[in-house]
Amino acid sequence: MSAHRARPRRDEQAMDAVLCAAVTLACVGTAVHQPDTGARGAFAAGVALALLAGLPLAVRRRWPVAVLAVVEASLAAHIAGIAANPRAATVALAAAMYTVGAQRPRQRSIPAALGVAGINAAIYLGLFVTGHGEAPTDLFVVTVVTAGAWALGDNIGTRRAYLASVEDRALRAEREQRERAERAVLDERARIARELHDVVAHHVSAIAVQAGAAEEIAETDPRRTREVLGTIQSTSRQALAEMRALVGVLRDEPEDARLTPQPSLDQLGRLVAQTRAAGLEVAVHVEGTRRPLPEALDLSAFRLVQEALTNTLKHARASHADVVVRYGDESLEVIVSDDGSGNGSSPMPGTGRGLVGMRERVALFQGRLDVGRSAAGGFRVHAILPIAGVAPG
Repeated sequence: MSAHRARPRRDEQAMDAVLCAAVTLACVGTAVHQPDTGARGAFAAGVALALLAGLPLAVRRRWPVAVLAVVEASLAAHIAGIAANPRAATVALAAAMYTVGAQRPRQRSIPAALGVAGINAAIYLGLFVTGHGEAPTDLFVVTVVTAGAWALGDNIGTRRAYLASVEDRALRAEREQRERAERAVLDERARIARELHDVVAHHVSAIAVQAGAAEEIAETDPRRTREVLGTIQSTSRQALAEMRALVGVLRDEPEDARLTPQPSLDQLGRLVAQTRAAGLEVAVHVEGTRRPLPEALDLSAFRLVQEALTNTLKHARASHADVVVRYGDESLEVIVSDDGSGNGSSPMPGTGRGLVGMRERVALFQGRLDVGRSAAGGFRVHAILPIAGVAPG
């Protein structure tokens, strides 16, 4: 528990003001009705000490130990000087002791409580020695009340500290989870950016070669030149369209990795063979008229299937998976479903990077991704990637 506390809230200040007023009035009332002890100025001293015991409670949360010291000094002076036990002042001492127990760590509150107990014991012992027979009873009452107040305050303070630590851990865990998700998004965007960079670079290289060829045959074969220029136009449009999807800054990676050809749906058979070798039976269904796709979309579709099958192998405890690639007039649909049971309520257990990557890929083409349990009980990944109006690669 922290040794310091922030400025009390307004509702706490209002509560302390009410407590201060009530205890102060009770202390003054006790002093007014105090029996005459024969001591000169006893009435005025009693009222002054009553005010000194009650008024400090207004700031008990800001300076708990100081308030306890002032209230104890007031009570001790009253008892020692007037030889009487003001009950209302004992209530003020209990309130101050509770606050110390609740607001200060034990290494500070315990010495403060023992100090108060020692001072009271010494005063009442002195009164008992000088012939005041009620001193032991008064000492017992004051000790029980203050000890109980400290114990209650210590319990409340410990509980508050525990709840604060739990809340702090929860906030840290939430912040760390959010940071991991953000890092996963950035990593996946960088990976996609590298792949798109390779696609765009391929198109630009092709444009350069075709432009050189067109220059050589421009005068000898005009018809062939127009065909080459048409190809350049189509390729450049596709390169521009896919360049708009380029995100992030490319990460450093080995040269041989950059030279590796990017996969596409044409390599789906090899991916399925690898998955079967890992122990998962996979069935592939291609629906609709198969046709060339934009390279970036073709690559993303392959990665969606790859990531879905990887998650099935790692987390779903499945024995069979179905892959459906459906060619529509305006979109490409990719559906991967399995018969697994999974290991939790989360639709994609694990680090969460798989689902993040899928969403990022689908978002590049303004598509739609649905992930969740299928009617058969396993997991199902359904992605729709619009392709209408996009030139093929």
